[in-house]
Amino acid sequence: MRKTVLMIEDNPADAEIIREELSMAQSVNFAVETVTTLADGLSYIEEHDVSGVLLDLSLPDSEGIETFKKTRAQAPELAIVVLTGNDDEQLGLQAVREGAQDYIVKGSLNGAGLARAVEYAIERKQMEARHRRVRKMEAVINMSMGIVNDFNNVLATILMKLQVLEWPRCDDEILLEEIGDVRRAVFQGANLTNRLAAFSKSDSLLQEVIDINEQITDSAGLVSAIAGPGIEVVTKLCNDIWHVHIDPLDLETSLVDLVANAKESMPDSGRITITTRNVVVADGEYAENNAGPGSYVVLSISDVGVGMSEIQRQHAIEPYFTTKTDTKGLGLGLSMVFGFIRQSKGFMHIDSDDGIGTCVQLFFPQYADKAS
Repeated sequence: MRKTVLMIEDNPADAEIIREELSMAQSVNFAVETVTTLADGLSYIEEHDVSGVLLDLSLPDSEGIETFKKTRAQAPELAIVVLTGNDDEQLGLQAVREGAQDYIVKGSLNGAGLARAVEYAIERKQMEARHRRVRKMEAVINMSMGIVNDFNNVLATILMKLQVLEWPRCDDEILLEEIGDVRRAVFQGANLTNRLAAFSKSDSLLQEVIDINEQITDSAGLVSAIAGPGIEVVTKLCNDIWHVHIDPLDLETSLVDLVANAKESMPDSGRITITTRNVVVADGEYAENNAGPGSYVVLSISDVGVGMSEIQRQHAIEPYFTTKTDTKGLGLGLSMVFGFIRQSKGFMHIDSDDGIGTCVQLFFPQYADKAS
């Protein structure tokens, strides 16, 4: 892609030499535009897409280091290479200390050297800009994760209070119906906040080496609240579980989604079992899931609910597919979990028997540096 470089230079001879030198370079492709005053240069930057600036510090309407400062203030995102004469290299060094990407002494570089200097200056500035964006995103991510976790804790408290109000203390059917509406609204709030956090992050920045057992233990209160009264939650966690490299917030969101699905399949009462184990998958095993051979940590969530037919099971991970008949489900839960497991380089396997129950297994690759 051709880059536009703006040269702000009032000496026609110097401008022509620099233009010819850049045009001779074969390694880069610059379009060089020239203006003779700082005012015209700043106007050009405002109106055009410019990658870099070659800036003479001695112009008819601006002199010295202030020329650089004014340009940088107008376009902090642009690479600025200062042009100096043999007698004012110190001014160029000062500009670099103030934030210029480089300085060039007029006549000291041939075409290839001049082009490389400008190209490297642009690349360095672009890298700086990317680094700043990453740092800003990390700050936003950290803040949003804290907000989501705090908000989910509030929702968990609400759910537990609702549980106190429900059976066996309450036999008012109207009140129980209202409590059910509040519970569903809380579930929707939890799903919205978790999905908002998921869509506003970069997975590669948020993945951590974690112990899944610890994450499940930390989420026990939220899981119990979502399961609600009448549902027994049993955990069977493997000792010496291998470590995995995944996003802990996505793990919690997936666990919440799967527990909520399991609860929905057992409208009256039942049992949800959460287990972890280490397994070694052989070549060709779990072929329907496109699984690769290797060592995995498996998180399983099973229920004793209504289960799914084979056709329903085959379509379960499709977005907007739902087995709910009251049209209240969006059908995004399993597809979001599937997306998370694929991003984590793992796979998901679903076992289900109509009328008996469902077991969803999440296979996460063992973290190599923690291999035992």
